[in-house]
Amino acid sequence: MMDAFLSPFQTASGPALLWAFLSPVIGLLLGWAARLHWKALPGKTTLGVRWYRRLTPLIAPSVNILILVVGVTFFAKKGLQIDPHFVQMLRVLSLCWFLVAAIHVLTHSRAKTLSAALVVAMFGFLSLSDLLEDVVKYLNDISFSVGKLDMTALQILKFLGSLVLLLWLAGALVRGVEFSLQRIRHMRASTRQLFVELSRVGIYVAAALIALSTLGIDLTAFAIFGGAVGVGLGFGLQKIASNFISGMILLLEKSVEVGDMIEMYNGDVSGLVRHTGARYTLVETFDSREIMIPNEDFISQRVVNWTLSTARGLIKMPISVAYGSDLNLAQELMLEAAKEHPRCLPDPAPSCLLMGFGDVAINFHLNVWLGDIRDRRLTTQSEILFAVWRKFTDKGIGLPHQQRETHYKTLDRKKKGAD
Repeated sequence: MMDAFLSPFQTASGPALLWAFLSPVIGLLLGWAARLHWKALPGKTTLGVRWYRRLTPLIAPSVNILILVVGVTFFAKKGLQIDPHFVQMLRVLSLCWFLVAAIHVLTHSRAKTLSAALVVAMFGFLSLSDLLEDVVKYLNDISFSVGKLDMTALQILKFLGSLVLLLWLAGALVRGVEFSLQRIRHMRASTRQLFVELSRVGIYVAAALIALSTLGIDLTAFAIFGGAVGVGLGFGLQKIASNFISGMILLLEKSVEVGDMIEMYNGDVSGLVRHTGARYTLVETFDSREIMIPNEDFISQRVVNWTLSTARGLIKMPISVAYGSDLNLAQELMLEAAKEHPRCLPDPAPSCLLMGFGDVAINFHLNVWLGDIRDRRLTTQSEILFAVWRKFTDKGIGLPHQQRETHYKTLDRKKKGAD
């Protein structure tokens, strides 16, 4: 096996060896120079510079291939004989180098690049050692049947390889569609998300069907298989299908969109909608928790959307005043505190309503309108209540507190003795 690698070097001439050695060295030097060049351009972020930086890893293997092609042409014109096995070895090694560099450029992931490098190195080793045909024949001889379908181990490997590649390409295509839609500024977020989800489903289904075709499966059989899939959706995938359909309804109706302030589950969950997907909607609460709510709940549960038609919202603050206080003055002070706050709208103006007489206090409701109910609602309420408390303290308005009174009564001893 080692002879297959060493024999091309042993039979190659001196110029051929020098040419084979210099081609990758020159490629590496040019790639290194290009890397130093774009590193010296930190302030430029044009599209051309970004592509230049992205494609820099391809410079070295591309230059290597170019020099090899020029060398083969030159030696052929000069009538110099080159061992075909030597040329084949250089061709395979150069192609493997280029493929690994291209995968690195496309994925930007060291783990994926390393995995791809191992696979490419394995194929290169088998090709150079003349074992590739034997391995292919051996895998093609391993056959088994699944129902009426006859498959070989080679077909399974082709299916898995094509499935991984197609799913990766599908993901890249979906990201491209999403990026293109984000550049359309006049499109609403819900409409954009709807197109993204529909594109994602269609592209991934197409990728899976194309990968299945490598097994020799007749795709027209899926018309019959669709009935079985429908039964499966009716039982095992019922929730997933329900959430997906509910998500499509939400995106079409635009009843809940990204950025809306909603309240669900009788007030147990309230916050801002951050993302609407095919399975769930992400809600960020006011204490920075992220809750994934199934899309089905938005159809079957009661949902309060504070910002469906407008971001303006009303805050109701219950405030109690002790008995014996000047109610008119207390009302004026509460309205004054609300009007002085910068986030309270002058129109509609703040209002203060007397709601009733309690056991130990007189109850008011201070109502203020905010231009954007999502903008520091709780902070605004706290600041207004602090201002009311300071004004009450300055003007002597009492705040109620629970108190208990115990009354003792003495009995007349004479009356008690007579009894």
